[in-house]
Amino acid sequence: MSANLVLLAAPDGVLTGARDALRDLSALGLVEEFCWVRLDGIHDQLAHDQLVTPGELIKDGAGRPVTVQQVLAGRQYDRVRVCSLAAVLPGPEPVDEHVEAERELVDLVRRSSGASQIERLRCVITRPGGTAAADDLGRDGWHTVVISPEDARGPGLGHQVLEPSDDPAVIGGPAATAVAGLTGLWSGVPDAPLDDVAVPPGRTVRVGRVFFRSLDASEVEQAIRDGVTSVAGGLPAVRVAGAQSLRIGQPQGGNGAGSDDVDTATRTMADALWRKHGAVLRGPRVQPAPSPVKDIGALAALRMLFSFIWAAIKNTPMRWRAAITNKLASSAAAAVHGSVFGRAPSAYSVVVRGIRPDGTGADWRDWARASNELAGVIGESAGPGEGLSAGRHDLSTLWQDYLAGAYTLADGGERIGDLPPLQVGADRAVLADPAQVVPGPQHRWKAPGQAGGGELAPYDLLGMQATQARLNPPEGQLTPDLDRARAGLDGWQGRYRSAYAVKVGQRLGRAVSDVRDEAQAILSSLAQAGTDDEPSDDLRRKMKRLTWWMRGLLIGLAVVIIILLLLGGFEGLTWETVTIAIVAAVVVWLLGSCAVFFVSQRELFRELNRRRDAASQTDANRVNLGHVLRDLNRLAAGYEQFLAWSRIAGVVLAAPFGRPAVPGSGAPLLRLPAAGLPLSARIGVAELQPDAVAKAATVIRREVFRAGWLSRPWQALLESAPGRLGPEAIDLAHAPERMYAEQAGEGSLLVRWADLLETAGAADGDPLSDGGRALWQAVGRSLPESELGRSLVAAVRIAGQDQTPRPYPEFMAGLDQPAEAWHGQQLDPVGFGAEARVAGRQRVVSHWFRGTGRELSRAAVLVQLTEAFAAYELAAVPGSGTPDADRDRTRWPMPEIDEVF
Repeated sequence: MSANLVLLAAPDGVLTGARDALRDLSALGLVEEFCWVRLDGIHDQLAHDQLVTPGELIKDGAGRPVTVQQVLAGRQYDRVRVCSLAAVLPGPEPVDEHVEAERELVDLVRRSSGASQIERLRCVITRPGGTAAADDLGRDGWHTVVISPEDARGPGLGHQVLEPSDDPAVIGGPAATAVAGLTGLWSGVPDAPLDDVAVPPGRTVRVGRVFFRSLDASEVEQAIRDGVTSVAGGLPAVRVAGAQSLRIGQPQGGNGAGSDDVDTATRTMADALWRKHGAVLRGPRVQPAPSPVKDIGALAALRMLFSFIWAAIKNTPMRWRAAITNKLASSAAAAVHGSVFGRAPSAYSVVVRGIRPDGTGADWRDWARASNELAGVIGESAGPGEGLSAGRHDLSTLWQDYLAGAYTLADGGERIGDLPPLQVGADRAVLADPAQVVPGPQHRWKAPGQAGGGELAPYDLLGMQATQARLNPPEGQLTPDLDRARAGLDGWQGRYRSAYAVKVGQRLGRAVSDVRDEAQAILSSLAQAGTDDEPSDDLRRKMKRLTWWMRGLLIGLAVVIIILLLLGGFEGLTWETVTIAIVAAVVVWLLGSCAVFFVSQRELFRELNRRRDAASQTDANRVNLGHVLRDLNRLAAGYEQFLAWSRIAGVVLAAPFGRPAVPGSGAPLLRLPAAGLPLSARIGVAELQPDAVAKAATVIRREVFRAGWLSRPWQALLESAPGRLGPEAIDLAHAPERMYAEQAGEGSLLVRWADLLETAGAADGDPLSDGGRALWQAVGRSLPESELGRSLVAAVRIAGQDQTPRPYPEFMAGLDQPAEAWHGQQLDPVGFGAEARVAGRQRVVSHWFRGTGRELSRAAVLVQLTEAFAAYELAAVPGSGTPDADRDRTRWPMPEIDEVF
């Protein structure tokens, strides 16, 4: 928008009333900033060779001393309007001559402003009975407009001639409204009727009048906006291909009719989400390699036998058994368990035992931190290429789809093919209650102090489990307060069990718990696999009995061999016979030992097979531990992000266009400036009509809410996030969709945004209003000119009158009529001389109209001007309108109209 400056220059005296009236209008926000300059001050400046021109800059009802040079240098103006005010009023004082001061002011503006356009205007305030010379009224090179001394409610309506007066308080009001219209001071109307209009040659004048209307419909606008955008009565049905959708469930939640349909709809959408993103819940796992059945060969069996016999001779059978079985024990398992337990005992205790270092119970956030620590320890002890990574997890596509599913349930839009909108037969359907999609902050449960305090969201499964654990103390310690809190928690849970966010959170929360249990089981298994089994007493007895058997067989063999050798030595038997007998004895001993050994050691062979299977399982556990810790870290991070995104979605669905305005103490106040207003200027406030607002809201909702309507406010909200989060979010400014990849956690951008959306109010600039502004602006543009919009402002309370609402047409008094309705109008002839009346100078030839508005509030300015004519034709100039009239004829009376005709 172009920048314009208005300099109002006037002599001291009666015209200060116009300044005061303009100051009052400025305080009401009806006129823009302007600078008031004393023409007498410019005279003083010229007389004393001063270099500055003092003035007063008036804005919002407050004035501050400035110099004209300061104002012109303060900013670049495209157009400067210099308006010199003069007054022709009854009384002995003539019109002040300030030709030099006016010329100096224009020259100053030309030298100092650099403005491309400088408009020069003289505005002459008149009352009947005032006199002035023609040379004092017109200026060469200036537009001169004489304000007609009349007042009317509107163009073409009855009017009254203003009474003669030189009281500044009486003159001020009508003069201020006329000057504001001629110089473009009315708020929202930056143009002026004589901008870029060529100045007529000679000292000519125009006569004009100004009409102004200001309608404040902010109360009605807020009511209609709340009626359209509020979801207090439930999410709206949407239009799809001209047909209205169905609404499923009860607007206020609960277990009323349709609750089963709600449960089915939300479960279907949640299942579709997890079918698409199932890999987030569980990563890959390896299976143990199968252990082939291995036959024990003869040599191996003999080696085992003789090693056992040797152990039996040394009386160390248990050590022999341990050596055989521990060859198959997993050294990797021992290394993993030792490094974990030895270097991260606290993290190990959190995951395996669920205990914090301080002895209190660990929650899922502790599991996430512990999984990070364990992953780091295992990564350091792993071989090349086996390290673990527990860094950022990009789940952006999951959260985009999660929000898409929520908004599809709410507005029936088609966003993602894998997450289709609800269909009931051939009809599109949406959920009626936003809390059954994602419950907002108003639906949280406030936990009592015994349960840890704080607030609990319906979709926070893990938080709920921790709270329930606190509300279930050991037997005999249940207090009445805990019992009531437990009953309240159960009832609260039941109200939101069908919500989409609850169903998504249950799957994600259970996945976190399941993976933590899996990590606990693997670490426990590795701990067991990494330690030697302590033999039982029964096994010790069996091994002792087997040892005595083997010793007995060996002793018997030795006795037989000794006897045979003695018989051979004493020639009782031949050596051939002795040799054969010894061989037979050894064979019998060997067969007997083998039989006793292998029958007694069947349990040992079963143990060997079990150890082979355990070794294979241990190797798989070692690999799977890395996958499980990654899953636990990813799921815990994802769960925290899920809580943050659910907070955001809950706020958006509860108030997609911003929170309703806090009701004020009443309707907007109707105030008048201290000087009052003429009939031609009116300030009004639209009367709030509840029935009309309700009807309009219903009609607008049917047209505005089409399938997918949430996409526009959500995108606007997302794009506004970087600007509200400050410099830390600069990377998001050019790619707001990167917000989906943000991590959660204290102080993160995602959590800060959720906090901002939950806590910001209208006084802070509700961020949600950014999301709804785009959609509401379309409504606001079409509403004023529609029959529906006119019905909302059908009654107006007018400032300065009784508070009885008046019809809108009466308030506008013709200013809302087409321009053709104003043709042929005339000003009151009181300000025109006889010659001018005969020539029809009072006929209006220019109707300059400007209207502006925001939604239903509006302002309108109409300036009506005659054609330019010679100043001596005015009634204020003595001499019956002849250009060469003698100055002494100022004593002669003005001719009456009857004398002319």
